[in-house]
Amino acid sequence: MSSPREEAMEKAKKAAARGHPALRGPVRRERYTHGLGAAQMGALRAMCGALIPALPAEHDGARGGGDMDAERFYLATAAESTVPDEVAELTMTRCVWEAGVLVRIILWILATRVGTLALCGRRCISGEFPYVGRFADMPVERREEVLRRWSSTRWLFPLKITFALIKVLCHFVFYTAVDENSENPSWKAIGYSVPAAEEEPRKEPTEATPAPATAPPCRPLDNGVVETKQLDDNALLMSLAEKGLALKTGASSSAHHHTVLCDVVVVGSGCGGGVAAAVLASAGYKVVVVEKGDYFATKDYSSLEGPTMERIYENGGVFSTANVTTTIFAGATVGGGSAGLALKTGASSSAHHHTVLCDVVVVGSGCGGGVAAAVLASAGYKVVVVEKGDYFATKDYSSLEGPTMERIYENGGVFSTANVTTTIFAGATVGGGSAVNWSACIRTPENVLQEWSSDHGLQLFGGPGYMQAMDAVCARLGVTGRCREEGFQNKVVRRGCEALGLRVEAVPRNSGTSAAAATSAAPPATKRGTDTTWLVDAVERGAVILTGCKAEQFHPREERGGGAAGARSASACGDVQSNGITKKLRIEAKVSISACGALMTPPLLHKSGLKNRHIGRNLHLHPVSMAWGYFPDNTPEPHIQGKCYEGGIITSMHRVTDRTIIETPALGPGAFAALVPWESGRDMKERMRRYARTAHAFALVRDRGAGFVDGEGRLRYAPSHGDTEELRAGLRRALRILVAAGAAEVGTHRSDGLRLRCKGVRDEDVEAFLDEVTVEKGPMHSTTDKWSVLCSAHQMGSCRMGASPSTGAVDGAGESWEAEGLYVCDGSLLPTAVGVNPMITIQSIAYCVAKGIADAVAHGKEH
Repeated sequence: MSSPREEAMEKAKKAAARGHPALRGPVRRERYTHGLGAAQMGALRAMCGALIPALPAEHDGARGGGDMDAERFYLATAAESTVPDEVAELTMTRCVWEAGVLVRIILWILATRVGTLALCGRRCISGEFPYVGRFADMPVERREEVLRRWSSTRWLFPLKITFALIKVLCHFVFYTAVDENSENPSWKAIGYSVPAAEEEPRKEPTEATPAPATAPPCRPLDNGVVETKQLDDNALLMSLAEKGLALKTGASSSAHHHTVLCDVVVVGSGCGGGVAAAVLASAGYKVVVVEKGDYFATKDYSSLEGPTMERIYENGGVFSTANVTTTIFAGATVGGGSAGLALKTGASSSAHHHTVLCDVVVVGSGCGGGVAAAVLASAGYKVVVVEKGDYFATKDYSSLEGPTMERIYENGGVFSTANVTTTIFAGATVGGGSAVNWSACIRTPENVLQEWSSDHGLQLFGGPGYMQAMDAVCARLGVTGRCREEGFQNKVVRRGCEALGLRVEAVPRNSGTSAAAATSAAPPATKRGTDTTWLVDAVERGAVILTGCKAEQFHPREERGGGAAGARSASACGDVQSNGITKKLRIEAKVSISACGALMTPPLLHKSGLKNRHIGRNLHLHPVSMAWGYFPDNTPEPHIQGKCYEGGIITSMHRVTDRTIIETPALGPGAFAALVPWESGRDMKERMRRYARTAHAFALVRDRGAGFVDGEGRLRYAPSHGDTEELRAGLRRALRILVAAGAAEVGTHRSDGLRLRCKGVRDEDVEAFLDEVTVEKGPMHSTTDKWSVLCSAHQMGSCRMGASPSTGAVDGAGESWEAEGLYVCDGSLLPTAVGVNPMITIQSIAYCVAKGIADAVAHGKEH
């Protein structure tokens, strides 16, 4: 019989797996759009089956130890079910187009005998006719040999890239796919269960505060959110009006009318209308005269009575009273006119746009956009936040890795640099990075502030205003000093550091003092991202958040210094992602703010016509390289209890140097399998069997090397030589910490599976192993048979602040050098990498920028 605690935990785990329907899976596709033919899919299916093969049962029964879940796990293969189709779909729809073309070509070649011979060599040859087989016809053991060869080939790097891509996607899909019950058949065998949901603290009712009457649940932002994906044109316009937004055109008018703006409209152009128009136009008013008749100049008239009467007299000159007592002659032509009208909406615009009026439009709702929206709404301005992602409240999240990554991460979590050096993780939901990050709240280091103030000439970082901003941000996020009890991975790091006499710091967090489970997929209930703090403040003060709306470009006012501009001459144009909405949305505002992050702000500014050379340059990623240590359940005392996916994610930190830190990640089964090296199908399954007790620690470097944002979804980045050496030193330190903590085996993510068994190991053996540790380049490089892929969860600097247009994309107030009233307010503003988790830094800069905007508007600068 289960104990009350066990029953409560089981209930919490079921709650964690429920969540919003969009986040609990399984992914249901009406059809696949990858476009691969049957022969190509056969080759891909064979490749997936070699990466995750069905392993025959062992006669001695040692493999699973009589565990039926383990036996089923070993017999499972990725060649079955929908895994290959899902891999194909992700490859063709989420990866850069060059990768899709490469995989398509490789699979086409493998679908032929000659092509298989060219790419696989003698391994496809058999002693039976037709002697050369296609890749799909080869025994699984030979297919594994081919993939191992591809993984380590030096010069045929297209094969290495193909291997790396399919390996990552295949394992991610296999270990994150869930059925209708939100279960994966492999999870029990690898020691994984969906982490229990953390419940928000509940206050017991008292006489003074009785329990509230039952009411439908309300999400914190519901009063301000317009979820456009669920609406059609009429519903959108009604929702916008209900939120208090002024509309210029709507489905009831703009679809059938052209709208003209003027000061005076005069209906009729005769003796009265003509005089009135002249007098008012002379007084400086814009006058529109509406005349149903035609305009004929003097030279147009003829003396032909019939045709002239027909065109210039009322009713063609055939007009009398109803009682036929009097014949009427009245003019029906233009007696005067005015020209030079400014059409506000016409066939070229209003037929395609809904127009909304506000004071400030903010594109993006993350660390920068959320803070800016709150500050400006609190200052009394009407704010509209445009967010391409969806809104999920805390209770909506599930802890299911696959479905959640698909909906709340940029590009569904499948995002890397174009040169395949670094895997990128970035939020794409209401709350942005603050909704998906790992809760670390570290203030901007003093040495970084000094550098930005002195070396970059930015006064903002040298004065008390920025320190006050950090205080305000930490107070609003409810930052706490440390948690009461750490999770498994952080305990490992702390024990290892203490054993080596190294200093380990507690990391401030914005998710309470408990160490409740927080996966890479779902935040804990007590976490305070912008979606539960700043955006709530903004909505309470009248801000409106449009979800499912992707900004395409700004239409900025004239260049800075070009003279006064109209109150609403700046606007943003966005595409609403709904089949029911037929028009784009145009938002006219006094101030436009790009806050869509360091990856998306540069493309948006380029599409808006901005040319500053720093836009899209100076991209810093805080590259991360990971080490792992395996701690069997039967390790001798003192035993570190727990599992790798339990507990707070980052609660401890060790500083290796002033540019390198060591922290712990959150890796669900899918991310774990995607990142660890593949040496064979059997070895990979053995690694996965140890998943729950494998602790990871990563080295993060404040990178000097910088990359480029070439366009939406296209990045180029490679760490500098100095960054690589810093990473190597950090990785070596992380491995020492894991060994000192009592790991039975340690290793890295290098493609050759570098590892060390620690039982009985001598100090000199450890040193020899550490000497072999390297941080390799990505699979595109042909200089070595080894490769690795770095990770990044922090993106900064791609539209950095500068003291002049020659040093930065925007000025020290965040305003574009090229367009007045257009600001940047996100992580792209950072002058350099910050060297620690950047959430507090980004929000503090956004706070200062937004305060400056409010002051500027209040003093008439934007009018």
